[in-house]
Amino acid sequence: MTNQQSHADGTASEEEIRFLSMRAQGGFGTVVTCAMYVQQDGKAWQGQMGISEDAHIAGLRKLTEAIRAHGSLSIAQLFHAGSRADASLNGGRVWSASDIFHPAKGHQIAVEGCEEDIQGVIQAFERAAIRAAEAGFDGVEIHAAHGYLIHQFLSATTNRRTDQWGGDAEKRRRFLKEILNAVQKHLKGQLVVGVRISPEDFSFFSGIDFDESLETAQQLFTLEVDYVDISLWDALKRPNKYPEGPPAISYFSQLRGSSPTLLRTAGNIWTHEQGDQLFSLGTDLLAVGRAAIAHHDLPKRWASNLALHYPPYSAEHLMREGLSMPFVRYMKRWPNFVKEEIALNEQ
Repeated sequence: MTNQQSHADGTASEEEIRFLSMRAQGGFGTVVTCAMYVQQDGKAWQGQMGISEDAHIAGLRKLTEAIRAHGSLSIAQLFHAGSRADASLNGGRVWSASDIFHPAKGHQIAVEGCEEDIQGVIQAFERAAIRAAEAGFDGVEIHAAHGYLIHQFLSATTNRRTDQWGGDAEKRRRFLKEILNAVQKHLKGQLVVGVRISPEDFSFFSGIDFDESLETAQQLFTLEVDYVDISLWDALKRPNKYPEGPPAISYFSQLRGSSPTLLRTAGNIWTHEQGDQLFSLGTDLLAVGRAAIAHHDLPKRWASNLALHYPPYSAEHLMREGLSMPFVRYMKRWPNFVKEEIALNEQ
């Protein structure tokens, strides 16, 4: 849900508040923010919303109040970009689980984080969770997917450490668990706490073994996380590792057993028929991205069997759905989502 329409200092803009509150008005039970950076050195984009400073709270409170006014829950998605941070936005230093060299760029893009970096960002997630509560959010989601910092620690490709934070899967998992412990210390039983993971490799996100992801989920179930989100990019796909098996989400629903943790999934969900199929496979919650960007009232359309509009979209359509022009320009990065006649420099 990245959109680049917040202010340069990370405070929530009126455009962001309008976009998200329109989804609440359109019938979504829960509205999850874009990835909000918990620390300045984890900022990834110009116009990204932040939750790293107390100065961010006032704008976020306006956001949660607008969402609540339409009867929906609000979830703050907490993240640090790690090696995917924008060096120009954070003083030039980018760090990750290990040194990362970018072959295409021909230079190192991240240095290995030291113990001070690691402990500092764990505390930053903790403080961000406290701010989320102060801002009136109903919950927080720890973003451990999509190649960002926590994912970089989970990955055997990007985490080559030999200390307590790297090595076997359990040591690579420690960073996530320490962050979760810090957040739950303040919020467990008061706010919803969820975790989002990528269960397998996708695009340039590598080093994630499907069976290790099942182990990660099992531990999250045991730690009584309120929900675990399995981000698949195609919610009904079979695992890459087991192409002859059932859909990937089935492995997680079977593993959960009697745990009260809810299971959410995401990935190319457009129709209520897909949703019904996912519910039959053990999913409790559906996370919708691109279809929700194009239809602020998607749940109402599903309930009434109203027709959907499919991409590519005109700028006029997307702006009627609550997107500002920076968001429209950003969505041109997704192939065939925005009609070609829209110029990147349109105002």
